[in-house]
Amino acid sequence: MMDLEVNILRGEENIGENLIEVSDGKNIILIECGAALNPTEKTKEIEQRVLATHYDAIIISHSHLDHAGLLKSEVNTDAIYMGKSTYELLCFTDTICLQNRNRVRLFENNESFLVGEIEMKPYLCDHSAYDSYMIEIKKGNRSILYTGDFRSNGRKSFNALLQRLPSKVDALITEATNPYEYTHTERYLEDKATEIMKKHKRVFFLQSRLNIDRLVSFYRATRRTGKPFIMGLDSAEISRMGKNIPSPLRFDDCYTYLRHRVSNFDYTSSKDVYKQKLIGRRDIARMDEFSMQVMAGMDDYLERLAELTDLRGSALIYSMWHGYKESENMKEFLKKAEALGVEIIDLHVSGHADKATQKRLIERVSPGKIITVHKDSKADG
Repeated sequence: MMDLEVNILRGEENIGENLIEVSDGKNIILIECGAALNPTEKTKEIEQRVLATHYDAIIISHSHLDHAGLLKSEVNTDAIYMGKSTYELLCFTDTICLQNRNRVRLFENNESFLVGEIEMKPYLCDHSAYDSYMIEIKKGNRSILYTGDFRSNGRKSFNALLQRLPSKVDALITEATNPYEYTHTERYLEDKATEIMKKHKRVFFLQSRLNIDRLVSFYRATRRTGKPFIMGLDSAEISRMGKNIPSPLRFDDCYTYLRHRVSNFDYTSSKDVYKQKLIGRRDIARMDEFSMQVMAGMDDYLERLAELTDLRGSALIYSMWHGYKESENMKEFLKKAEALGVEIIDLHVSGHADKATQKRLIERVSPGKIITVHKDSKADG
């Protein structure tokens, strides 16, 4: 029997390029189908090769573009495995084309499935993307654990995950994004956000729309200060995927709004779903206090809101990787907010495992060999 062989096509030295082949000589599996965040001619060549190669299966750990972005193009496989909510998120963000949607097979946490003679077992883990998994890959007495992106500072129990993982693997393929020894937790962020919301009656917060843990943190902080919680319509739609996620449809203090103009048909459709929980700019202006989700590019929205009510003394919590501040879109938005008298406050915790967490994982699974990927230390989102 041939051992499992690993071929890292991309991702060893850069974030946003996860493409890993695993083969037993009979079947070849692609772990992740990530798009490059900063494309070059070399990355394009590798992507074209991947799209042209036939794989017996493709495995997706979570919905971030650097792990699933190539699914926008048709891939050469009969089966693409992922979690149910990951699939829903990829459809919602239009990251997976129709041809690939027809090839998706949903896996379940802790339930093994076979690709030929290779056994795959997903383990739900904590990350800044909802529905993220580690993947154990086995054939005979040989095993590999691929961590995907993970952390121990979120809202899922890392101790419980460690107990479910194997106590010995031949190889560990693990992310090494976060260069710090220890990282603050989501609860720490919630506490700090609560302090900010107590000081400022009106608080805007800017985060990734796919970071459900962060949305929960801001909701919990908002609830602790008794303010209405206002989320964008896209986040409201995503929140329908889980019963414990803040949602205007289930939580009395949650509302949603439209960030930009839509057709009469789209507005009516949204109003039919959210009814009085879909509020407009004038409704928001009449609120003495609130916590409100915003995104880069909402310069005009903030300006028009400021025409209806004085925003001076408000705060905007920036809760994303600092590198995104370098984009022109983000620069202009934050500049506009400051010009309207809104204080910008940085408050973010990493979605990736710190060194202490990596060490605990390694001690648990006792790998014969360690392969690190996803290790651009400039990114800590």
